[in-house]
Amino acid sequence: EISGERTSPPAMERHRGFTDALKSHPDIHIVGHEEGDWKEASGEKAMERIIRKLEKEDPNFMIDLVFGGNDRMALGARKAIDCYTKTHTNSAISHNKAGILYFGIDAVPGIGGGMEMVENGKLTASAIYPTQGGKLIDLALKILKGEPYQKYNDMETSIVTRDNAKVLLLQYKEVEHQDQNIKMMYAKVDNIIAKLNAQTTLLVTFICIFFVIGLLLIIVVRAYRTKNHLYKELQKKTEELYCEKGIVERQRDELEEQRDQLLDATSKEEEEEPTPAPVRETPNARAAQNNAKTADKSESEPANAANGKRGPVLGKATSHKYRAGMVFGARPNGACSNIIGTAPVPMEFPEQKVRTLEEEFPRVAKVDYRDLREGGARQLVFKMRELKPGQTVQATALFEVTRYPMLPPTEPGLYEIPKKVPREVTRYLKSGPYIESTAKTVRSLAKETTKDYEGAWDKVAAILAYVRDNIEYKEVMVEKPMRGAMAALKTRDGDCEDMSALFIAMCRAIEVPARLVRVPGHCWAEFYLVDDEKEGYWFPAQVAGTEELGSLQDTRVILQKGDNFKLPETPKEESLYVKELFMGSVKENGPDPLHQFIQEMDPKD
Repeated sequence: EISGERTSPPAMERHRGFTDALKSHPDIHIVGHEEGDWKEASGEKAMERIIRKLEKEDPNFMIDLVFGGNDRMALGARKAIDCYTKTHTNSAISHNKAGILYFGIDAVPGIGGGMEMVENGKLTASAIYPTQGGKLIDLALKILKGEPYQKYNDMETSIVTRDNAKVLLLQYKEVEHQDQNIKMMYAKVDNIIAKLNAQTTLLVTFICIFFVIGLLLIIVVRAYRTKNHLYKELQKKTEELYCEKGIVERQRDELEEQRDQLLDATSKEEEEEPTPAPVRETPNARAAQNNAKTADKSESEPANAANGKRGPVLGKATSHKYRAGMVFGARPNGACSNIIGTAPVPMEFPEQKVRTLEEEFPRVAKVDYRDLREGGARQLVFKMRELKPGQTVQATALFEVTRYPMLPPTEPGLYEIPKKVPREVTRYLKSGPYIESTAKTVRSLAKETTKDYEGAWDKVAAILAYVRDNIEYKEVMVEKPMRGAMAALKTRDGDCEDMSALFIAMCRAIEVPARLVRVPGHCWAEFYLVDDEKEGYWFPAQVAGTEELGSLQDTRVILQKGDNFKLPETPKEESLYVKELFMGSVKENGPDPLHQFIQEMDPKD
């Protein structure tokens, strides 16, 4: 017997199988055993060692069968015996050379394999070694998944002899040929599919291009027709205005002539009682009219939740004056056209009432107020066709702002996280600039922070405590650009903006609507809960501070509530804050115009 290395499991198994089979044949004796490394040369050397050992014991030794651990070592053993018999022609083994049987294991098909050795007569027989790789993988997967599996699995084998070797080789070659044909067919199919996909992509691209071109042509034609129509209408209106201008001028001349005649005929004696002065609309008339309803409402309704039963409790009011506006000026050597300016102004909230005291708007410009579509912010909007060289214009408004401090609700346990939020509140559940509520880190942290609490108020209080305990407040960062929730988590520090952003993101991560509240020089957060009657309320959270949840003593003027705005002048840009804006056109190489925005709390004049 020539087996593989004794440390190799296949060698041990094949040796054990060989010796177990011989137990039922006591007339067969193993006269020699050596190990090899599965190669032909090692089998030849192992056989040489066996021959030398047997020759020393008995010069007329006899070998009837050689069992090799694989086909190659069995072939090597045959070469060793052939070599020995050539030099020892009179030995007993030489006379029995033709009767020696050579048996191997593996029976690998293909050129130089065990099947070919059997067919060529180099080996007497070989046992097919079934590897069953697929079954081994299935068994390993069952073990890894913890599924039931069969501990012992018998694999069927077969003996290859000269009687069936040729048939087996022909079958193998046919299978190999069919496999190659299948691979070629797969390659052709893949090639056809790739070409089809490329052609489909090209076709779709051309269709899209033609569609876009057609759409652009339609837009251009409609724009051209609209332009011509508007131009004709403009010409018609211009002619009508010129006609009306002539009529007005004639009527003015007639009135002046009648006035002169009336003055000449008037008696020199005048009545002692003076004529009442005519009423003239002042610049602040519109402000007074706009404030009428607001003032009545503010006096009769100081707070929606002042009763303390539902929503935040409002404290004693504090009044401020707040001036907002803008100043624009063209330089002496350069005009400016198509000027647009916007500035945030205070608007009404449950804890803030606003009354306009005075407005100073130039007649040469169009000035008005605009509430943003997202809600939570109001702007003063300035529009002017042209600023002449050296011309300066100013648009300002003075407001009286009444602010109420806020206290926590009397029964915070009544409130819960809304299962269905109003449409205008859904925007405060989404991830936005610097408020990364959908980030995996934020969602996991929010879930871990609130897992031990049942009530909605307690969950929000736990988030507030986490932010205050783990994020160090640094006032020096106030003048730097906002970094956001994820940056605050990473560096463990931040200003009021960063801390509020993290609080809002964690609230949104547990489906609690939350938003940013901005006042001059500071900001805090608000969160939204509903009571047992499904009525919703906004409660404050002074994140960068020490006040308890729901309490807010800061009575500065609120300029906005929200954190994701799209301004009409810059619709593609998402803004965290409603900031001042100045836009205008100057001539090529002309100097930029001057502009200044006004924000004054409790101005002296």
